[in-house]
Amino acid sequence: MSNNKHYIKYLVPSIAFIISFILASTIMIFEQVTPFGNHNLLLSDMGSQYITFFSSLHHSLFTHSFQFYSFSQSLGANFLPTVAYYLISPFNLLFLLFPNTADIPKAVTLIIILKSSTIAFTMTYFLENHFKKYDPWMALFGTIFSLCGFVALNYFNIMWLDALICLPLVINGIDDLVSTGRTKRFFGWLFVSILTNFYLGYMICLFSVFYIVYILIETRSSLFPIQNFWKMNRSSLTKFFTSEFLCALSTSFLLLPTVLGMLQTAKGGSWKNFTLAPQFGFEILSQLGVGASNYSSRLFHAPSIFSTTFVILLTLCYFVHPQIKKTSKRNAACFLIIFLLSMLIKLSNTIWHLGQQPAGFPFRNSFFVSFILIVFAYQAWEKNPLRISRFWKWMLPSMLISTIIAGYFGSRLSSWILHNYFSHSLRSYQVIHVTSLESVILSFLFIAATSILIFSTKKMYKKILLLIIVLFEITCNFLLAMNNTPFGNQVVYKKNFTYESSKINQINGSTNCLFRVNNSNTLINKAYHEKYYNYNDPMLFNFYGINFYSSTLNNTTRKTLHAFGFFSKNVRRISSIGLTPLTEFLFGVKYSFELNNKQQDIAPNPSFVGIGFAVPTAFNRLKLNTGKKFSSISNQELVLQALKKSKEPYFEKSKILSSPKTGKTISSNKYSYTYIVKTKASGPMYSEWSAKYSRYNAIYINGKRLSIDEDVSRHKYLQYLGTFSKNRKVEINFVAKKNNLKNNLRIYSLNNTKFKKVVTHTRKSSFSPKISTSFLHTQVTGTIKTTDSSKLLYLSIPYDKGWTILRNDRKVPVKRSLKGMMSVKLTYGYNKIVLTYHVPGLKIGSILSVFSFAFYCLLELFWTYRRRHILNKKTSHISRN
Repeated sequence: MSNNKHYIKYLVPSIAFIISFILASTIMIFEQVTPFGNHNLLLSDMGSQYITFFSSLHHSLFTHSFQFYSFSQSLGANFLPTVAYYLISPFNLLFLLFPNTADIPKAVTLIIILKSSTIAFTMTYFLENHFKKYDPWMALFGTIFSLCGFVALNYFNIMWLDALICLPLVINGIDDLVSTGRTKRFFGWLFVSILTNFYLGYMICLFSVFYIVYILIETRSSLFPIQNFWKMNRSSLTKFFTSEFLCALSTSFLLLPTVLGMLQTAKGGSWKNFTLAPQFGFEILSQLGVGASNYSSRLFHAPSIFSTTFVILLTLCYFVHPQIKKTSKRNAACFLIIFLLSMLIKLSNTIWHLGQQPAGFPFRNSFFVSFILIVFAYQAWEKNPLRISRFWKWMLPSMLISTIIAGYFGSRLSSWILHNYFSHSLRSYQVIHVTSLESVILSFLFIAATSILIFSTKKMYKKILLLIIVLFEITCNFLLAMNNTPFGNQVVYKKNFTYESSKINQINGSTNCLFRVNNSNTLINKAYHEKYYNYNDPMLFNFYGINFYSSTLNNTTRKTLHAFGFFSKNVRRISSIGLTPLTEFLFGVKYSFELNNKQQDIAPNPSFVGIGFAVPTAFNRLKLNTGKKFSSISNQELVLQALKKSKEPYFEKSKILSSPKTGKTISSNKYSYTYIVKTKASGPMYSEWSAKYSRYNAIYINGKRLSIDEDVSRHKYLQYLGTFSKNRKVEINFVAKKNNLKNNLRIYSLNNTKFKKVVTHTRKSSFSPKISTSFLHTQVTGTIKTTDSSKLLYLSIPYDKGWTILRNDRKVPVKRSLKGMMSVKLTYGYNKIVLTYHVPGLKIGSILSVFSFAFYCLLELFWTYRRRHILNKKTSHISRN
């Protein structure tokens, strides 16, 4: 680039930033998304997860109490994996501009707009450096990338957008490495990309390998035969792989603790994920057109590769342009085809996604396709598309129209094949989105208008008209992608959040005592248009509960809770549905909080004794049944008997006086099953049966309908049926849609009198600690008195190697209890217990990061010295000649 143009180095990227900002803002204004209207983004994972995590982060930032252990993640868990995946973006600091937590949805909208604008800036900056020129049209190409199909369909997966910001800068670093031998830019921006989102950062690492091979072949293949590729590029490739490896190691302070934390989750793989099966069909061709996907298809769709008609036509033009070398066309075609094949084949696609097939939101690497297409498209634009033959000026638009038609029929064919041959093995959301006729017609119109303007004379008014059409197409596609989006209500959210938060604050008080709350609130649900299950309310409102929904959920904790009868829809979710007086007692639930339109109730739990209590040593030898045929009641009975031996069971099995042999038809697709049972004890009554038999839609107790969530059907958990006196006859009626309910029902009543004796006995040696949550520090402190030195302290805190426990200022070993909880040996008299959490792997990871970074710096100094030495040697040799 010439020196006299350095003053406009950031001018064109800034123009791209402004254009993208205006377009993104216009889209949000059109959809009336807050702060431009009353809609908000309480939808999909944004509503159920990200908003709650951001609210938790917001609370931590404003109270200066950020920590790496959270008791709001179910019973408690290492918070660093959640931080690493969702919360580490520097854009999240913008939450500090919004003191009121209820305004987080407003902040999220603005962050999405700013991120898309920054993508436009970095992409344009890359194009300037890659092509070594300043061209105002680069701003358009940068804007296209910032609002491409991937962004339009996944904008609410906000943490992924950082990867699109970093990608052009990482690739620019590779260009710098290839041309000058310097690795600092590549190392630095790859470090940032891994740090801000390790998941897509990993994908950028893989894509970087594709790109450097392509760019080395492209820039140096004319100088030597391809057979000598490694020999002639050994220096560049050695620097590349060494820098990439050391960069990954330099993030060990984050990655190592995150990996150790993620190993505690249910990340099981299947050999079926590593087959050669294709992942998409001809429906991918429809993605080249406008509006091929929308919100309804977000969980299962072909790769989102929309990059505008302008870019696709120019990419096609690239391969027929007379001024572009045949070798360049061959290299580009190989690069693109090999990359698309890596997405098509299940084996390689699984590798792209960190060894796991995505549970919804597939092809998270599809934005790389848009990046590649835009680079090729600009090269064709630079060479002037008017110079292609007249034949191709007609043929290219015709080819694109044919492609869109093939995609239209391909989506229908794929949908038909899946429906007729694979419906038994598909998940509920795995339905191919059929491309609409509206999308095809709009695509035809944009193809006609764009091709006329691209392949006609380059008059200024036509360029301006082309610019307007391309920007309109981007906006059109984004708005069509937002079709069927069930936006939340910001006014209702702010009002109900503020009210509910004030009630939670009354419960939490200012004592810093560690206890849990069973939250049954539904007021905040009124702000959602999608079904909201309140899984992450503990994080949203900053209290300690049982519910949690995230891919970072500790699986041992989940399985322990599920074994006691708690509802778990899948390995990413655990709910307090299924709570009993024993599990309230066992897991330190102090209050039950119900807040809805009908009632407002904060009820103290009479069985609460603390977060832990003294138990006999035999307690640790209990083996909970967590297999497929486990009984929650049997597991609870086991615990009660260990706490206080009883000849008679605590859970008395009710006698079934009558049971149906078949369902009674109520109406079309509705069958009734009526049981008459007789209780054997006074207390709460529960039903339990295996998951495959529990396909009911409603339960009536003595004619009164129970309030149950439709989500629990076909899952195993304990269902509370009411509280009844001994020898009471109870009519239980199940209503199902199919006439196939099996007589595998078991009804139990908890003997309240006997259970209260256990509580009274245990309360004499309970543990009610306080929690300290200062910056990056989590400590639990309390005392317990025992008159028996053979006792253990059971703690309803999940077992984690990060905990160290001091008993009377001396470190003691931590033992497992009830599969997933902790216990520690007690001594006679008073025991001062101090639990301190240190993130597993953080210290070792930090040391590894420091040494890796230091080693990289030394290598870079060595490479710089050697490069200068070789340059000086060449200079002296030339001067002598």
